[in-house]
Amino acid sequence: MTKDLTINDTKSVVFSIIEIPEEENARTVMERIDELAEEIHRDGLLQNLVVSNGGKGDKTYKLVAGFRRAAALKLLKWGDRLVPVTIVPAQGRAIKNLVENIHRDDLRTADLAARLHDLSTGDYPREKGEEVIVYSKEDLAAQLGLSVSHVTNLIRAHANLTPSVRKEWQKHELPQNLIFKAAGMTSKEELVVELKDEKGKKVKDEDGNVKTKTTKITVPDEAGQEKLLARWQRAKEAEALAQKGEKKEKAEGGSDPDKGGDVETSGKKPGKKQLAEFIEKAKENLKAMTAEKLNESSEFYRLKGKLEGVQWAAGERESLAPRG
Repeated sequence: MTKDLTINDTKSVVFSIIEIPEEENARTVMERIDELAEEIHRDGLLQNLVVSNGGKGDKTYKLVAGFRRAAALKLLKWGDRLVPVTIVPAQGRAIKNLVENIHRDDLRTADLAARLHDLSTGDYPREKGEEVIVYSKEDLAAQLGLSVSHVTNLIRAHANLTPSVRKEWQKHELPQNLIFKAAGMTSKEELVVELKDEKGKKVKDEDGNVKTKTTKITVPDEAGQEKLLARWQRAKEAEALAQKGEKKEKAEGGSDPDKGGDVETSGKKPGKKQLAEFIEKAKENLKAMTAEKLNESSEFYRLKGKLEGVQWAAGERESLAPRG
């Protein structure tokens, strides 16, 4: 029977007796395992795996943190080799896993938000009969070295997003402003709206002040979230087309139209087909953003500036100076 060790106990154990519960890892995508395996093969395992006592079946231990390292060891076929481990109490495995993951590179924001949400609701992976710990936002922020507001925003975003948008967030690391907009989040919890009569005139009180009402901000429904996601995808496609045109232009001896350089140094119009495709898609996207009243967003102005640069490169504008 294995002795119940303290949090600071370390030892070397055969790798094959460690259970690896993939579902307990906060990180849903593990990248560059080949590179890590090469480093371990060359330098050895320099950092302990973190485990708890009591794996299933013939497994003596259960992995708590170090899933990328464990994946690399499996790739190296280290099943019968000794590996250094640090043994921690089984209670609180989920938060310990997240603490290590957040201090590693490339933990995706969507994964962080999902685990923060689960820890704050007590809905995280655990053994049957294991005591449920519900962590407050303040506790999570303190243990992870994050601000309470950041933790709160990520939890709310995960809770409000549809499953399909969450999936895209995990795959593509969507920009934060898009995620917050899709989740119905702004810098204010309430929106003050001026009251107007049937003719569209502002309604005033006896003192001449415009009457207002406070409206709660609502979360976009599934269709609304999908629409925001589709618009972002169109913008990315348009940007990719523009970059493709820029690469072709540079290969032909031109310069970067976004930087306002000379685009006809080689005597050729650079990437006309690609630039024309970008212009068409960018115009569509700007029109859609205007219809959604997003024409004051940073994405709108970024895309508009990109469009003007490409139009100039394609000969549709005489200069890059703002039009009146």
